[in-house]
Amino acid sequence: MIVLYGASGYTGRLTAAELSARGAEFVVAGRDRAKLDSVAGGLGSATRPDVRVADATDPGSLARMLDGADVVVSTVGPFERLGMPVVDAAVAAGVAYCDSTGEPGFMRRVARRHGSAAVPVVPACGFDYVPHDLAAAVAVDGLAKVDSVETLLAPRRFATSRGTKASALGAVAEAGAEWAGGRWVPARPGSHRRGFSRGEGRPSLVGVSYPGGDPVQIVNHVEADTVRSYFAVPAAVAPIAGPVAWLAQRTLGTPWVGDRLRRLVERGPEGPSAQERARNTWTVIAVARGGDEEHTAVATGGDTYGITARLLTEFALRLRPWRDGGVPTGFRAPAELVADPAASASDLGFALERVA
Repeated sequence: MIVLYGASGYTGRLTAAELSARGAEFVVAGRDRAKLDSVAGGLGSATRPDVRVADATDPGSLARMLDGADVVVSTVGPFERLGMPVVDAAVAAGVAYCDSTGEPGFMRRVARRHGSAAVPVVPACGFDYVPHDLAAAVAVDGLAKVDSVETLLAPRRFATSRGTKASALGAVAEAGAEWAGGRWVPARPGSHRRGFSRGEGRPSLVGVSYPGGDPVQIVNHVEADTVRSYFAVPAAVAPIAGPVAWLAQRTLGTPWVGDRLRRLVERGPEGPSAQERARNTWTVIAVARGGDEEHTAVATGGDTYGITARLLTEFALRLRPWRDGGVPTGFRAPAELVADPAASASDLGFALERVA
C-alpha cells in the first residue's frame, strides 16, 4: 500500500489523480480531514481511497499514518521545515520513502542522516531533478573515468505553485554547496558560467552555476571530481548573474524581507492552471567529461507539475515491492532505480537522448 502525504496540496492532488488512474492501492493523508475527503471523493475511481489524518509535528500521528504501508510519498513542503520528521518516521516504521522536494539543503541532510537506512530513501523524485539525474547517467555511460558532470536547466513559461515558491525562498536564502575536488564545498550562485550544446544544428545555451540538488543524487552513483548545476540565462545577462544572485541571497536571508515575501506567497494562487501548465516546456542538458572524452545528453519535456505527479507515481510503484528484494536500500538517486535511463524516460513522461 502507498501512503500519499500532502494529498490535499497542489502537487498532492495531481499525484492522487495519477495514482488513481494507475489503479494503485493508496490512501490519502494530511492535516485537514475535510480537504482530504474532498480529494478522495473527487477522484472518480471505483475504489475511493481511505483517509488518514497526520501532522508532521506529531510523530505519533505519522506512525499511525504509516501503519501497513509499503511506501510513503511526501509532497509536503517546505521540506526544510516539515520534511525530515516524515523521513524519520518512514525509516523507523520500515517503510520506503520518496518525495517531491527540490530543496538542495534538505537533500544533503537526508543523504547524511539516512545514507545507510534499512529501507529505500529516495528524495527528489519529481521534475526538479529526475531528468538531471537520468541525463547524467546517460552522459557518463561509456566513460572509463569521469572527471566532471555539469547539468543545465532551461525552463520556458514556467509557472510555479505556492508550495514551490515557499520552498524556493528558503533554498535561495540558504548557504549553498557544490561537489568539487571530491567533496562538498561552499558555493555562491553565479560563480561559474559556460555554454551548453544541444546537439548539431541547434543553438547553444548559456548557463550560470547555482548550488542545486542534482549533485546530491549524481555523486551517489557516479564517481566524479566535480558535479555542478547551471541555470540557463540570456547571454547578455550572464556576466551580471553572479552579483545579482549574491545580492538576492543576502536580501532574502534577512528576516524582514523573507517573512514579508513568505506572507505574500501565502496569499497567492495555489498553483498554475492546466492551460498554464500546458504552455510550459523545458530542456535539461548533462555534460560528462573523462580524460579527452566528452558526452552530452539532452532531456526535453513539458508540464512540470504533471510530470512530477507521473514521476512520483512511477517511483512509488517501483518501490512498493522493495521487501521482496531487487530494490536497493539506503539513500538512493532515481537513476539507481531505473535499469535503462534513456529507454525509461518516455515512460516517465519526457524525452532523453545522447547527442554527442
